[in-house]
Amino acid sequence: FVVSLSMGAVAGGSETHLSQFLIFLAFCFAISLGFTLRWVGLPRSASLVLLGCFVVAFFSVHSILHPIFPRNHITNFTGRGPLIVEGRILAPLDPGLERTYLTIEVLAITNHDQRPIRVCGRMRVTVYGPYSQTVFVGDRIRFVSFVHTIRPCANPHAFDYRRFLALK
Repeated sequence: FVVSLSMGAVAGGSETHLSQFLIFLAFCFAISLGFTLRWVGLPRSASLVLLGCFVVAFFSVHSILHPIFPRNHITNFTGRGPLIVEGRILAPLDPGLERTYLTIEVLAITNHDQRPIRVCGRMRVTVYGPYSQTVFVGDRIRFVSFVHTIRPCANPHAFDYRRFLALK
């Protein structure tokens, strides 16, 4: 069970689909080897239940670390130029004198065709200047912005802000 959890965590942390597939194949090999060496005398129904528990443990950790976003998620619209974003301000509001950090639940975007598209997901937005004191939790806002994903850190041992926000 610990092997299932740890291999699911390693596969979820992998960036490419090929490496995730290879780790899953190694997981299947390790589980089949364990069944042939350790659980030879188990009844068939008990071995299938045990195998199901191992697979559930693998994919539960994998899906937490490597989330699969729906087609209308805001991350699928990154790098497409300026978009009109419409959303609602969520609770963790960090007010400041010169700038305010907001978490926005994105409801819709409007592209260059002026056609609104319903989307889901969250964004982190920084509001500067005098507008930083005029936004409150629950407000609906609309703004023009470029949508970018968080750049990965250059140092492999540095704090991974992208993963930190993905798990929230």
